[in-house]
Formats: sequence, C-alpha cells, structure tokens
Amino acid sequence: MKRFARITLIFILFISMSCDSIFLQSREFEKEFKIFTSESDSVLHDGDFLHPSYAYMKNGKIIGMEFNSNPECGKITRRYFLDEEEKINKIILEKDYWSEHCGALFDSIFVIEIPAKRIKIYSKSTFGKIIKDSNIIQNEQINIVKYNEEIQKWHTK
Repeated sequence: MKRFARITLIFILFISMSCDSIFLQSREFEKEFKIFTSESDSVLHDGDFLHPSYAYMKNGKIIGMEFNSNPECGKITRRYFLDEEEKINKIILEKDYWSEHCGALFDSIFVIEIPAKRIKIYSKSTFGKIIKDSNIIQNEQINIVKYNEEIQKWHTK
C-alpha cells in the first residue's frame, strides 16, 4: 500500500509540475482584462452566440473590447485595452488550437503593446519573448470609429 501511495504521489507531482504554463498565463491575462474592465458601467453584446463580441463602456466611451471566435480547430480570443481617448494601448491575442484541422496543435498568446510597438509571445517554447513585427500589430488593429458606430446598433439587440 505504501508503494502505491508513493507512486501516486510521484504521479501527482509530475502532473502538477508539467502543468501547462501557457494555460496559467492565459488565466492571468483574462484576470487582467476583467480587472481593467471592472469599472465599466455597461457591457454591450453583439447578439452572436457562436462568435460573441463585447464592448465594455464607461461614461459612454469604450474602455475594452473582446472578440471570441470558435473555428473548427479551436478558439481565438482578442481583448483590446483602450485609454480615455478610445485609443488602443494593448491587445491580448490568445490562440488555443486543439484540433489538427489548423495544421498543428498549439497554444500561443501574443501581448501587443501598441505605444511601444512591441509584442511578447507566450507559448510552450517561448515565455515572454519580445519581438517587433509591424505586420502582426497592423493585422490586429481595429477601427474604433467603425466599432463605435456598430456598438450603437448593439443597444437595440
């Protein structure tokens, strides 16, 4: 019985030590966004239950946006942090691919810091590696003016 208990303990320790750090990092970024948007006075939804989008508003201005897409191969979440002037300061892009339909199984998080034009990448092999890639930054930018107009329509849904 003692041997079984030791083996079980070793197994539990092994599992907990090999716990995916990317999963833990993802939860930290999710928590960061929740704290950032916790002072919003309203949360608007686009009405799409498969690929929901949310706008977090404070005093009639967008302070945060979240877009969720669920392709066949996994899940992609984009969270936007905006300043008082509704300019994007940071984008957190999380990709969680659990099916080989996307070519490979992998998880990754990109933290795009707009003013610094810097991207931090978190994956199984890269933990906070900093790169400068204007293509990624350009591809993830959104037109806030366009979304402001779109969000006005969300009120009626």
